[in-house]
Amino acid sequence: MLEGLERRQRIIYEAWQIVDNAAGAQVATSYARVKALEVLNNYGVLMRGLDAPKADLTDIDLANAILNKATLNDAELSGANLTGAELRKANLTGANLRVAKLSKALLVKANLSNTDLNIADLRNADLRLSDLSGADLSGADLSGADLTSADLKGILWDRQTKWTNARGLDKAENIPDALRQQLGLG
Repeated sequence: MLEGLERRQRIIYEAWQIVDNAAGAQVATSYARVKALEVLNNYGVLMRGLDAPKADLTDIDLANAILNKATLNDAELSGANLTGAELRKANLTGANLRVAKLSKALLVKANLSNTDLNIADLRNADLRLSDLSGADLSGADLSGADLTSADLKGILWDRQTKWTNARGLDKAENIPDALRQQLGLG
């Protein structure tokens, strides 16, 4: 039993070393970092405050990860699986989240300004008080998402963007007039 615990602790320690070394070297693309973050998540390690700006995390699987207050601005997260992840107060400014899976993600007070959320799955995501200003939501699925008090200034969307049963749109801030008309919000 002790041997198993020691092994687990060693694996977690080594994974954090890889993550820290990639950050310290300011390496954008690191397969080792991607795998290390997935290992940490699989072991249920809280990754609050993770600092990985401009990191290439394409197709990473961090479903149900705890990433509150993470710094992921300008990160490459296209195709990432962040289903059910906690990203409260995370900085995702300018990140590429194209085709990312963010269903049921907790993005309360997250900064998603100028993010690429093209074709992203945001079904039932909690986006209350988040900053989506300048975000590209073309083709995104926001069905059932909560956008109460979210800042929607200058967002882009298209005919494929799904707003079915999205909540809090009537309380969202800076909702574009064209979207207000499209959704019949008056």
